Amino acid sequence: MAESKRKIHRWIKTGFLLAIIIPFCTAINCSKQDSDHLQKAEDLRDKGAYVQACLEYNKIIDKYPDSPFVAEALFQLGNTYRLYIKDYKNAINNYKRLTSCFPDSGFAPLAQKNIAEIYMDKFIDYKAAILEYQRVLDNYPELEDADEFQYQIAQCYSLINDFEQARVEYGILLENFPQTKLADDAYLQIAGSYYLEDRLETAIESYKEVIKKHPKTMSSIYAEFYIGNCYEEMEKLQDALNIYENILNKYNDKEVVQIRIDNIKKRLKKRTR
Repeated sequence: MAESKRKIHRWIKTGFLLAIIIPFCTAINCSKQDSDHLQKAEDLRDKGAYVQACLEYNKIIDKYPDSPFVAEALFQLGNTYRLYIKDYKNAINNYKRLTSCFPDSGFAPLAQKNIAEIYMDKFIDYKAAILEYQRVLDNYPELEDADEFQYQIAQCYSLINDFEQARVEYGILLENFPQTKLADDAYLQIAGSYYLEDRLETAIESYKEVIKKHPKTMSSIYAEFYIGNCYEEMEKLQDALNIYENILNKYNDKEVVQIRIDNIKKRLKKRTR
């Protein structure tokens, strides 16, 4: 009777250990297999076999849905479609699967950023890009380059000629990210939006603000050039000439400024005849 109890005890103990060991071993085996697929996919992509690489990435996603490599596989699958196959719809689909299923993955914010860039640069769909960049800011506010995403939102509004909203977005950039390196360009873009609306006097004052706030930047030199351009359009030719001559040796394209100077001098000569 005692021997029977000892046998039962051994069976229970053995069963308990197997219940722990077998899944553990299976997990190790699966981890090895999916990591092998990941490496194979990367090797194939490096060799230019992009379609075959996609098949390997999909094996990880479909066969090992609980694998720690799935998020990376989705990200690299999206990258392969975006960078090499140029299939942007499939790239977006896989990036979205990643951000939806693995929002806390380190790959998720990069995927969301790539979605926004595809809409902006490839599909030229600025309204969709605005929504995607806003998702980056809403879901990952602590990102180091969050100011760049806010800047892109403002740029998208400019590109759809919604200059008033663009100025609002540049203002948000300057307020929320006071240390941003994009500040001087943001002020320049604000001034440029007034110019594009043909509000030349307001544009001039805004360009002067760029010069005042960021006097030792290329943006301040561009601002001077654009003030000269405004004066030209307002037929204040001598004022424009003075500005162009002042920045001739500072502007990064001296030839462009020299052409402006020569044209204004010709126009001024005609006036004196």
